[in-house]
Amino acid sequence: MLTLKGYQPGMTAHRQRLWPIKLSFLALVAADAVGVSFLPVYARGLGQVWGLLSPEAAAGLPVSLFWLMVAAAQLSVPLWLPERGQRGLTRAAQATVSVCLLGAALAPSVEALILCRAIAGFAYGVAMILVQDALLRAYPPEARTERRASILACSSAAPWPEP
Repeated sequence: MLTLKGYQPGMTAHRQRLWPIKLSFLALVAADAVGVSFLPVYARGLGQVWGLLSPEAAAGLPVSLFWLMVAAAQLSVPLWLPERGQRGLTRAAQATVSVCLLGAALAPSVEALILCRAIAGFAYGVAMILVQDALLRAYPPEARTERRASILACSSAAPWPEP
């Protein structure tokens, strides 16, 4: 029988249901991290529809705007987050990020890449907050520090192979 630290056969059903959330979040972080290292080079190679951006701006704006939108999402989610239905919203945010990552990979122009990365960033921020909330609510207050450390480890482990 496969046992992982934190996942034992005697776990409650609620905590066992957290594994798909953790794994999907790790996959989300990893999927985004894979492309970040070569994204500026990719952006420079795309044509521009409007021709308003310098090559340097075209290279840096997709990454910068992504993280700006992550921050905007994290600041705004608590204002409109429903108390119920978080699982569906988490799935929707993760699906949006996935579609936008595919859109960014197939972007025909820098502007399309920037738009895909901006939408992905907002959805990524929403997913990040919802996953953290789900994981922290599943444990009693005395175990939340340990759980927060596991979330941080998950977020940090995926991008590790980047140069």
